[in-house]
Amino acid sequence: MSDFTSEDDLNTFDGYLRYQGIDPKTTKPDVLTQFREAFDEAMAKRLATPPMGAIFKPKNAGAKQGEFKIAVAVRNGAELLLTMTIRRDHKGDVYVIYPRQEGNPHASYHRDGTFHHKSDNQAMMSQKRQPLIDAFKGCEHMGMFAGHGPETIGAICLLGRD
Repeated sequence: MSDFTSEDDLNTFDGYLRYQGIDPKTTKPDVLTQFREAFDEAMAKRLATPPMGAIFKPKNAGAKQGEFKIAVAVRNGAELLLTMTIRRDHKGDVYVIYPRQEGNPHASYHRDGTFHHKSDNQAMMSQKRQPLIDAFKGCEHMGMFAGHGPETIGAICLLGRD
């Protein structure tokens, strides 16, 4: 069994099970039924959710002095698809934002050292880390968000377009 699961694999129930580490041959039927229901619900929601469309224009109109934005995008043919943005505001707080129709999932690292992962305005994780000041040393991990293929999100990055 291959360890790699592609975005296309996740569109199939077998690929989804493999990604979850579930062997259908040794899993009880009632457990497989629960996984099937979760998979079908996720696929129905995905089909009902329109692509986000054009959402990122890097021009900082009205941005305050010291604010920076970075787009992380993947080229798919002629389209440039947004997978995340990184923003440092004028106060020095840093945000990693994942484009979604709902939930607003993001990580934030604040100047005082407060670090959060949030979605739907609920803190999924909160930690106190080193403050983002001149004495900052090394690097800090801002998180890992798996399973967010840019084709699925459909957020088109308008980098260099008017």
